[in-house]
Amino acid sequence: MRRGLLSLLIAIFFGALLLFISANYSPFENDGLNNIIQRYGITEEEELLEVIKRSIELGIVWEFLDAEILTAWILIMAGFVISLFTSIHLFIDKLFFRSILESPRLRPAIRRGIMLYFLIFAFAGLRLMGALEWYTIMITGVLLATVEVVFNTNIKKKAKE
Repeated sequence: MRRGLLSLLIAIFFGALLLFISANYSPFENDGLNNIIQRYGITEEEELLEVIKRSIELGIVWEFLDAEILTAWILIMAGFVISLFTSIHLFIDKLFFRSILESPRLRPAIRRGIMLYFLIFAFAGLRLMGALEWYTIMITGVLLATVEVVFNTNIKKKAKE
């Protein structure tokens, strides 16, 4: 239970950091955003939001995103998702699948947390590239399920040897 609580505390830390960065820093570059505003003659906030929405649909939003803020957000989001999923996984593993004296397995929890983060990251990246379609979602899900099956089969083979 200590590992689960520790990973929950880490998730709370990364969640607070994620909220701080999301509230205080804009993901857009000022120069790129000003260029878009001047190019299209935007005067109202609704027009700017429509241009941003249309840019996301077309996959050209990368022109005015700030790479440093985006990288920080991606890394902090990774820490949050992985540690929160690890905490939940460890609690469920301890409550339902382990006896009182057995400790929950940490490696599968972290591995599945990483895979969940990659799934979320892939969906967000595909959305920003304008390529989020049903078949890309299916391909990503099948790829991650295949990776999990390969990991489980290799672990079982090593356990038998």
